[in-house]
Amino acid sequence: VRLGDVFYVFSGNSFKSGDFNNLVGVRVIKITNAGVGKLIETNDFLPESFLNEYESYKVIEGDLILALTRPYISTGLKISYCPPLYDNSLLNQRVAAIRAFVDTGFLYKYMQSVYVLGLYQARFGGSGLQPNLKMGDVTDLVIPIPSEEEQHRIVKKVDELMTLCDQLKARLIAAQTT
Repeated sequence: VRLGDVFYVFSGNSFKSGDFNNLVGVRVIKITNAGVGKLIETNDFLPESFLNEYESYKVIEGDLILALTRPYISTGLKISYCPPLYDNSLLNQRVAAIRAFVDTGFLYKYMQSVYVLGLYQARFGGSGLQPNLKMGDVTDLVIPIPSEEEQHRIVKKVDELMTLCDQLKARLIAAQTT
């Protein structure tokens, strides 16, 4: 299926630079927050009143956050979960949020795959242009949807394998330092 057919996908608003402050208000997720596997915390806030005024840009804990500008770096696609600290924050321009009404674990693992990274890299490869995803690049992405049981099994297996990779890496580093 196409991602946009089964998940709610939205991008952020272009708030005015004069509206931002670094002290109080509602947190905002900007392109600088988008990291590979982790949302990078900053002290960017908008007025508290914006939460009601810009309700359609509200991000909740567990949403997937995806950079639309420079969506990948050498370590992978800039996608992460929205952490508790950013629950009920607002989404700024050039960042997308993907909301599921079921467990997003499988989609998150799929989006982190070398397959998806390769699709996006191929789209911009060799052009010399700064990669900028359009919403259609996200919503039109074809994704497999196995049964919910199979999704949980896949996520569990990927997590197990990644743990083994981390252990192997730690052993290799320890062996190199002795």
